Amino acid sequence: MDVRVVVPLAEVDRPRPPERAIQFLVGGGEQALDAEARVVAAIDAEQRVPQARQSVDRRRRRGARGHEERDRRETTHAAIVYSRAVPYLTAQLPGTGGLIKAVPEDFVVEELPAYAPSGEGQHLFLTVEKRGITTREMVLRIARELGVDPDDVGVAGQKDKQAVARQVISVPAIDPARAANLKLEGVEVLSAARHQHKLRTGHLRGNKFTIAIRGVVDDGEARARAILDQLTAAWLPNRFGEQRFGSVGDNAGDGRKILLGQLHVEDRFRRRFLISAFQALLFNRYLAARMEEGLLHRAMLGDVMQRTDSGGLFVVTAEDMAYTQARVEMRQIVPTGPIYGYTMFTPPEGTPAAQRESSLLAEEGIAPSVFGQFGKLAPGTRRALLARVTGTSARQADDVLTLSFALPSGSYATVLLEEVMKPGEPIKLQADS
Repeated sequence: MDVRVVVPLAEVDRPRPPERAIQFLVGGGEQALDAEARVVAAIDAEQRVPQARQSVDRRRRRGARGHEERDRRETTHAAIVYSRAVPYLTAQLPGTGGLIKAVPEDFVVEELPAYAPSGEGQHLFLTVEKRGITTREMVLRIARELGVDPDDVGVAGQKDKQAVARQVISVPAIDPARAANLKLEGVEVLSAARHQHKLRTGHLRGNKFTIAIRGVVDDGEARARAILDQLTAAWLPNRFGEQRFGSVGDNAGDGRKILLGQLHVEDRFRRRFLISAFQALLFNRYLAARMEEGLLHRAMLGDVMQRTDSGGLFVVTAEDMAYTQARVEMRQIVPTGPIYGYTMFTPPEGTPAAQRESSLLAEEGIAPSVFGQFGKLAPGTRRALLARVTGTSARQADDVLTLSFALPSGSYATVLLEEVMKPGEPIKLQADS
């Protein structure tokens, strides 16, 4: 197996924080959204994956694994393992140690909806609680019981399998009373209300987590509170969690091979998934490099910034550097990183920000134009480098530490847990795909 080790871009003239090696086995502030139209527009602007890409018939889903195995047999290229040293933002603070997810009830996640159902319309919004099953399996079970097509069921986000998850889904209009008290294996419907349209991917404000960490040190609560206080003030590095790169770990490497024409994957949805894993890997590397060089909270000339109230993007100019930096420090805006693609908002040519982003892609031997060959499979977007952490609490009983916190949609609880626990290796939960 080939191993590619990515070395930090530069040494800096200051003490470097302790680092941990994260292996990618080839593999934004919480925004107050006060109107549904504003939510939908912002999501569309961020080029989220259309719901149609999730509406795959069951035959293709069943065949995806077969395609994948055949595709692996057809390629002679060895898997690539990416290794990257990533510093903790809270490296100077000791961690709690411990383990998570001894039982599903140790990891509870609750969606924070972007808007409430209106009470009328052709769709029914169901608040459901699932445990021990994937979001997809939950959809299949509810659809079968209610007699609707699974492709007509809408979800805002995928939730981890080994957890207790409360989330909202939509189904075609049926009698609310029929669905309101539905109880199936692993699924319970908590409430039902009508709405005008189907729920779309990304239509949520964020997620609230309640997580039990077992086997922590005696002063785990004090350690956790110190770390959470720092993350609340500085915000969380918004990298993708390890589960994004697959249980085997070669997702990102396979995505790179697809872009370079070294691997053929017949199933379109699997192909997009692998490419997006590679895009996520590059974002994580970009984020890590800025952390290592002390640039996570600094504005650079040409940086694409995101307004934390609206999600709008703009470019940093030389004339506004001082003012822009002041806004970063107040968290009115945050720097963004690249999710490379053919329609990505890019920094102006010739700026330090543009050079940094193009150099990272060049290291992989990939030209920006390559993404255009894959059309809607790799449109590209921007992702905030920092995510607001809110609603934090920590309490300890014996050696069990219970944390509560909220993160924006798309941010990973495991990234925050790694800051708190300081484990010897990255936390990888089972992906819900």
